[in-house]
Amino acid sequence: MKIEKQISQERLIEMDRYGRTKTYKEISNFLKGNIKKTFELINHVPAIIDDEIDNKKNKNILNRAKEILSKGFRNEKIIIQNENEKQIFALGKTLHKLEKEQFKNTKIIFEEILNYWKIEDGNLDRKGKILDSHELDKLNLNIGKSVGLQFLYLLCPNLNIEQINLLASSYGFAIKLADNLSDIKEDIEQEFINISNEDIKKYDLKIKNLEEKNLNEYVQNEFKRVKEKFLESDNLAKKISDKNPLEKRGISLFKEISHSWLKQVEEMCFVNELRKFDIQNYSEPRFLTEGEIKKMEVFYETNLAKIIQLSYEQESRNTLKNREKDFVYNPYFPEGILKANERIKKIISKYPKIKEVLDLGCDNGERTIELYSGKKLYGIEFVNDSIKQSKKKGIKVYLGSIISEVYPNKKFDLVSLLGEMVNFVGLETNSLLKNSVKQIKDKGYFLVTCTHSNFDNSQNGEYAIWSFKKSTEKKWLLKENKIPRAFLVISKQNLFNRIKEISKNQECELTLKEEFEVQKYHENLNLGIYLFQKTLKC
Repeated sequence: MKIEKQISQERLIEMDRYGRTKTYKEISNFLKGNIKKTFELINHVPAIIDDEIDNKKNKNILNRAKEILSKGFRNEKIIIQNENEKQIFALGKTLHKLEKEQFKNTKIIFEEILNYWKIEDGNLDRKGKILDSHELDKLNLNIGKSVGLQFLYLLCPNLNIEQINLLASSYGFAIKLADNLSDIKEDIEQEFINISNEDIKKYDLKIKNLEEKNLNEYVQNEFKRVKEKFLESDNLAKKISDKNPLEKRGISLFKEISHSWLKQVEEMCFVNELRKFDIQNYSEPRFLTEGEIKKMEVFYETNLAKIIQLSYEQESRNTLKNREKDFVYNPYFPEGILKANERIKKIISKYPKIKEVLDLGCDNGERTIELYSGKKLYGIEFVNDSIKQSKKKGIKVYLGSIISEVYPNKKFDLVSLLGEMVNFVGLETNSLLKNSVKQIKDKGYFLVTCTHSNFDNSQNGEYAIWSFKKSTEKKWLLKENKIPRAFLVISKQNLFNRIKEISKNQECELTLKEEFEVQKYHENLNLGIYLFQKTLKC
């Protein structure tokens, strides 16, 4: 059994999403022999144990893990009871082999793994307790440093002990702060309070009844602190790397791993900031301008379009996994989408001259086939697994971005932009619309869908924020507070104004031929279906 299969689905998704999986593969190529195997086991065994403790709520698992690891390291026999224990024993045995090979850091690594589990044992005992800032920082430093030491002793074996300790302490502390901030609500729900007593008083936080409005100021200031710690760590890494050029690659890989947690907290904080304006929370919502969203992107050093692109890719993979168990599984607002599909098929049937269709973001091709049966079908898609599925259905698919790339050397009778893509591309809506329109033949058609809110008439060109809630947990295979996705709802008039401006810039007319609204397409959102005809100006 591959060790990754024993790690929780949620943890694997996070590892993949924030780049840790990619970096771990690079490290596997960088390291060799039993050093490589030790790293792979150290990387995953603690995660397996953490997941097991989370599920069973039994810290005796740690004592058992220490015993098994020690037996393996001493090359002694022990009865193994399950697959998790088998991996712990394998780690001990691999460390034993490293010691026989006279790898100088072996004993230190073994002792540090035991030390990490000792720290975690104490950490579990603080459940429900509130620590002062000095105690909490010390705990975070010890946890983060321990993990950092285990990695660095393998990645940079020729650094001196002082340098390894400095790097492990600096990045380890920054990682732990970022991790705590990313999981702040989830940790509190489990009674692990990673906010100091001083900050609870300073920000007037009610831990048992935590409200977003009270938490926002704390999160923003703690985020600044996280950024400062990562900057300090990066400066330290550069100094040590410059003095030790032979260890430069190992230091760089450790920095990449560390920054994956920074990326995670940047994204989660940014999306949570957007969610403050979620129209589902207000009877009279506040809308956001493009400038306000850009200001948030700068502060959190992230990009909404990139977040949504990663989310879409993640969603596609999860859908394929769910369909392996349930082949009729459909995560896409089933009732609303059936109504939309029926209307779209009626609209298309009125225009028999439509022969060739380009479906932007064609996913696995199922909907494309249903809506445009009998047509010659093309698609642009960026998720490889989805492309494979589409091609099996006879769709000619081009791998690329629907925002910036065109189907090579071809224009179409109909360009189809469904799936509410105009809502899912952050501030790139205009780029997407421009790219769609330029791929349409003269006298060809543009079919676009767009979600609108109940406040459509009062948005005045601004964005309404809408984010996924409990109803989509299955879709994501994640808990609600781990769903890193919010999207922008634009008004019908705003969509039409954008299309008018684009037609002017591309020297064509886009005439509305058909429109239909699906009420309550998903929860409190309506869906607009619009068909335009493109005519080039002479």
